[in-house]
Amino acid sequence: MADKKSFILYFDNKTQFDMLSDAQAGRLIKGIYEFACNGVTPQFDDGMVQMAFSFISSAIARDSEKYEERCRKNKEIAAKRIERQRNIAKENERVRTLTNVTDNDSDNVNENDNYNEKGNDNESETDSVSYNEQTANGNASVRKNPLSPSESVKKTIDIYHQICSNFSRITAITPERARAVESLLSRYSEAEIKTTFEKASKSDFLNGVNQRSWKANFDWLINESNFLKVLEGNYDNREILDDSSASDGFYADKYAGLVNNF
Repeated sequence: MADKKSFILYFDNKTQFDMLSDAQAGRLIKGIYEFACNGVTPQFDDGMVQMAFSFISSAIARDSEKYEERCRKNKEIAAKRIERQRNIAKENERVRTLTNVTDNDSDNVNENDNYNEKGNDNESETDSVSYNEQTANGNASVRKNPLSPSESVKKTIDIYHQICSNFSRITAITPERARAVESLLSRYSEAEIKTTFEKASKSDFLNGVNQRSWKANFDWLINESNFLKVLEGNYDNREILDDSSASDGFYADKYAGLVNNF
């Protein structure tokens, strides 16, 4: 009862007080305060005072139990409300992050596509290499191109086809593609390239599970910036969420404010 700031005396209690003298009523009211404030049950030598106290203290005890139960329920409601708001805030942040990533990646894809379309318009037959998908050994057939792609480039594309079978296949090794692959090979090991392709193949987001149903392709993957993002796990599938992003101080203050209102 020490946490309570008040207690109730009912109009019905006036009957008990009317039956007492002023001196008895004074001892009774002091005993009631001792009980309500400190939980101490006083002992009275006067039977009339003791009887009156028993009636009033029983009502105070019942009120205290109801108050504590109400406080407990209010705390549970406040905790659930704060948790719901926290989850909503986390989900909104996740959606904002996902939307920003989608917008940025789509812009990169559009820029790459525009670049490839312009490049393909200006290329002659002697500037490209047709990748023969039907060849058993996976070698590319050269169309009169004296600068054929290296074996390491062809091998990288073979690895891509083997691992990323859910993405579109490569039908031509353009000089731009060859240069991009050679740039990756100069910076990353074959194991890292395989790991990146595996991560991309398993990523729901890169497989079209996003707001625009956009799907990654070979040209997007060999872009060095995108390649590094995938390798570092930025597109790995994740569970929602965790409470680390919430500010404990903010929620603690808010919780305390809500509780103090009850």
